[in-house]
Amino acid sequence: MKTWIALPPLKSVSGGLAVLLDLARVLSRAGFETALVARENAPWLAAQDLPPVSVWPAGGQAPGSGQAAPAAGDIWLVPEGWPSLLMPGLRAGARVLVYAQNWAYLLGEWPEGLSPAALPLHVLAVSRPVAWHVEEMTGHGAPVLRPGLDLRLFAPDGTGNARGGPGDARIRVAWMPRKNSALARRIREIVDARRARRGLPGPEWVAIQGLSHEAVAAVLRGCDLFLATGFPEGCPLPPLEAMACACPGVGFSGFGGWDYMRSPEGWQGAGADGLPPWLPETVRKEAEPRPVNGFWTADADVIGAALAVDAALGLAERGGPAWERLRDGALATAALYGAAERDRRLTDLWAQIRAGRLFG
Repeated sequence: MKTWIALPPLKSVSGGLAVLLDLARVLSRAGFETALVARENAPWLAAQDLPPVSVWPAGGQAPGSGQAAPAAGDIWLVPEGWPSLLMPGLRAGARVLVYAQNWAYLLGEWPEGLSPAALPLHVLAVSRPVAWHVEEMTGHGAPVLRPGLDLRLFAPDGTGNARGGPGDARIRVAWMPRKNSALARRIREIVDARRARRGLPGPEWVAIQGLSHEAVAAVLRGCDLFLATGFPEGCPLPPLEAMACACPGVGFSGFGGWDYMRSPEGWQGAGADGLPPWLPETVRKEAEPRPVNGFWTADADVIGAALAVDAALGLAERGGPAWERLRDGALATAALYGAAERDRRLTDLWAQIRAGRLFG
C-alpha cells in the first residue's frame, strides 16, 4: 500500500498545503511508503524539508522513477475543493481519500449535476463539525483527523503570572486583519465606544499580519485575548495557537471551531456543555468535553462578538480565580491539539487502512 498525496497547483504554500506536506513527513517517517504528486512544476517544493518523501510530477516523468502511477489498493489523498485532482486515483482504482480541512470547500468546484455521493470516495474530516457536514452531504461517515499545534513554539511566557486584574495596564487584544477585516473593525469600534461611554479605556488592539510563526507566537504571549473573526473554518488554528499561549478567545466560531470552543454556561444561551442551543443536535450530541476557554458567538454576529470582547475584558480587568480559570481552560484545550496527538491519530488511521479495517 502506497500513499500518494496530490498537491493543488498553488504558487506558494498555503496553510492547507502546509498541512498536506506535514502529513507526508509524518507518514514517511512512520514507515508508510509515501509520494507527493505535483500536477505542475512547483518550485517551492525544493525549499521544503521533505526527505525521504519522493516528489513526482503527475502524468510526467520523475528522473529514474517513471510515471506517477497509483495502483489498486493504494491511497490517493487529495485536498477538498479540487475535484480535478481525483481523476488519477479514480482511474487507477485506488482508494481515493479527500481530506476536508474546511467544510465550505467540500463541494467547491464540483461539476454541475455531479454529487460526491455518486463517486467512490472516502473522506477524512478535520473536526467533528466538519464530519457532521460530510455525512449530511454524502451520506457517509468521516473519521476525524484534527490539526496539530507546535506546543513548543506556542506556549505561555513561562512566568506563570496571569495578566489582568485591578491596576494592570490596558488589556491587549490580538486580532488578524486578513480575517474579515471589515467586520473586525466594526467590532473594535463598538467595543471602544461602549467602554468610552462608561469612562473605561479601550483595549490595546494588536494586529497580527505578515509575521513568521515565531513572531506570531511572541505576539500572542504578550496578549491577553484573541479576537477570532474568521469564517468559514474547518478547525481554526489561530484561536488554538492563542490558547496555547494562555490567551483565551472571543468571537466567531467558523462552525468548525465548535470542535473545541466552549463558552461559560448561560453566555448567549450556552448550556452546561458550553455549546449554543442553535447548533445541530448531532453536533452537540457528539461534541467531546472541553473546558470553558472563551466567549464565542455565531459567525458574522458583530454585536454579539463586541459583547463577547466586553465580557472578556471585564473578566481580565477584575482578575482573580474566574480569569485564571478561563486561562487554564484555554491552555488545557490547546494541549489536546498538539502535533504529537495528531501524529498518533494519523499513524493509527493508516495502520487501520493497511490492516483492511478502514476504507476497504
